[in-house]
Amino acid sequence: MSLSEKQIQCIALLTLLTTGMAQKDIAEALDTTPRTIQRWQREQDFMQALQASEAGQVASQQTAKVVTEIVSNVWQGRDQLRQKELS
Repeated sequence: MSLSEKQIQCIALLTLLTTGMAQKDIAEALDTTPRTIQRWQREQDFMQALQASEAGQVASQQTAKVVTEIVSNVWQGRDQLRQKELS
């Protein structure tokens, strides 16, 4: 079974919006009902896609943290070299 465009949008809203958006609000945004979203969440394909999306989101957050640390270390090293050059 392939997912519909609305199901894909629903998955995006469920995983990307970490604001605690209520199912009712998601349903309204997608012009559907909360009951439809509940039905989708009982479908294996939908839940597998949702879990994969959530895993991807966690991986993205972890990658962003590592990149931030690397950039910070590079900047600190650059600043230390500048200080040595100036002294």
